[in-house]
Amino acid sequence: MYAPVPAEFRGHFDWIESDLDHGRQYIQARLTSELSSSRPVAIQARVKNCQSAHEKIQKGDYPCLSDVEDLIAARIVVLHPADVRNATEIVKKIFPVVEERNIGAEKPTDFRYKQPHLIVRIPDEYCDRHPELSAYKAEIQLTTYIQHALQESVHDITYKGEYFSWLENRMDARLRGLLEVVDDMLENVSTIAKIADEPAYALYDKRNEVIDACLQIWDRSTLPPDLRRMATTIESLLTQSKTEISELIEMTSRHSDLVSARSLSAVDKVLGIILREKSDQLTRGLKRQKVYISNELAGLVDECENIPKDKRMHLQ
Repeated sequence: MYAPVPAEFRGHFDWIESDLDHGRQYIQARLTSELSSSRPVAIQARVKNCQSAHEKIQKGDYPCLSDVEDLIAARIVVLHPADVRNATEIVKKIFPVVEERNIGAEKPTDFRYKQPHLIVRIPDEYCDRHPELSAYKAEIQLTTYIQHALQESVHDITYKGEYFSWLENRMDARLRGLLEVVDDMLENVSTIAKIADEPAYALYDKRNEVIDACLQIWDRSTLPPDLRRMATTIESLLTQSKTEISELIEMTSRHSDLVSARSLSAVDKVLGIILREKSDQLTRGLKRQKVYISNELAGLVDECENIPKDKRMHLQ
């Protein structure tokens, strides 16, 4: 049976635990607010449990319980290594930093878990209102989504198993090396992909032509952020109506009211133009697909009436 935590230690820890949880809540809320523009995948914060805190001070590295730097700890999970660097700089502006760990480059052959750690204190302006928090430090870890997934998967095995295992630690290091490569590839996927020439692929080639045509017809600021989704929808309309891209460009010159309509999206404008010119062809081409006719489009294009109800998408 595992020996219990001494009553004196447990009593003291129970006395400070509410303060530690107060600090945890503040740190999590502050990180969530300050890092919102960085779009973190997750921000986790916890208070060390009593048993773990007792085991840590038994190592003899701390003169006082409040000197244990991870009584309060947080982990910031972001997508890419560059996001880790950016988030680290933001955290350093928010919290007084006591110590930085694993910030610089490590040995090129070292693949142990060495994500950046910051040992911080809660800012003075907050401690002025809550002086009970001024004695404590907190550990803030920053990591990528992929490294975080591995850490969650192997932590209890590699760091808290019953016996020391060279093989387990070796496997952990090998996995981290592989995932570091994956992290770098994901962060630079566009650059890496451009090393080679794009192969001919008819479907993508046509959709890219749709994007080029839309950029030729409309200013980029009037088009949706997701050009690929737009191109996929327009390409489907062109296929269903048997309309070539060059033909669409030529047709836009005859329907300037739709081209310049501010109340319509690019997809709606293309749909309206096709309805005016080739509504019968489009109707015949619609198989299982349905089209959404907005009130704004119906008010500008009388030919919307040519689309049967069973070929329309209804909001209710």
